[in-house]
Amino acid sequence: MAQLHPHPYPGFRSICPACKGTGKPTKGLAGAKVRSHCMTCFGAGYNPIHTDDWRADYDREQKLLDAIQKKGTPLLRFGVGDGKAIYAVVSTNPLILQHVPAGDGYRIPYAMIRGLRLADVKSMVASERSLNRLFGRRKAD
Repeated sequence: MAQLHPHPYPGFRSICPACKGTGKPTKGLAGAKVRSHCMTCFGAGYNPIHTDDWRADYDREQKLLDAIQKKGTPLLRFGVGDGKAIYAVVSTNPLILQHVPAGDGYRIPYAMIRGLRLADVKSMVASERSLNRLFGRRKAD
């Protein structure tokens, strides 16, 4: 049975520049926009680091994902909505997954994480490696 690490993987999100991590934006937002902003900022725990150049953002996140994999940390990807929820396997005994808030920062339900077994994780990692070899994608670990 897997557990979820309490904090997101570092490096992908930062403190929100509008509220400086307080949940109360200091400028530019009022009324309903404040409530909406705070739900976004604190719903995920962090605010995404995005600029107007989506390609630069994507490339930066891919470099961070590659660095995680080069350290030997397997990444699990789950299809969610129009993207993927990404989790790093930070421990195998006990099995602990840590959310990697890349891209849109999608997550999967905790019940799904709790139901994973080490055999499931090993199977998912082996499948991804096989697909990467077959289609010549970036090397996964």
